[in-house]
Amino acid sequence: MGLLLIIRRKPLPLDPTRSLPIGLTWFVITATFNREYSVAHWLEDAAGAMTSVPLVNHWRSPTAHARGHGAKRKMVQSPLIPRVIVAGFIATPNWLSIRGQQHVTNILGVAGTPVPMRKGEAERLRMISADLLAARDRKAVMAGSKALLPHGSVFAGH
Repeated sequence: MGLLLIIRRKPLPLDPTRSLPIGLTWFVITATFNREYSVAHWLEDAAGAMTSVPLVNHWRSPTAHARGHGAKRKMVQSPLIPRVIVAGFIATPNWLSIRGQQHVTNILGVAGTPVPMRKGEAERLRMISADLLAARDRKAVMAGSKALLPHGSVFAGH
């Protein structure tokens, strides 16, 4: 019997278009740099939270060693607010276990006591995420109508 080892380099962001339950209490949790997605996955799996990491799309230029013939810019996603995870809980969580997680650096609060976000703030942050904006702005293109292609043309060079 062999040992199966699965290595994930960087966790993918959670789907921002999924529906979230109503009545959650939202908190802001900060993580170490570039560990937002791993903390968000851990909070969902181990702590029973619903998490949101608002994303923004931007163009990344090729690196110095990749510059050359055929090197192209590509669209990438990164957190809108680096190091910040917005987590919603149904009941009061075990803050000690959350603070003890490896990449959690802080929980936004006063004098060591976590303070929930005001009503509507988490939903507002979630709604300005690039994926939700793109999903909301998609329109059906009918045959014979004009369409605007925001990411370049279909046929390039001719």
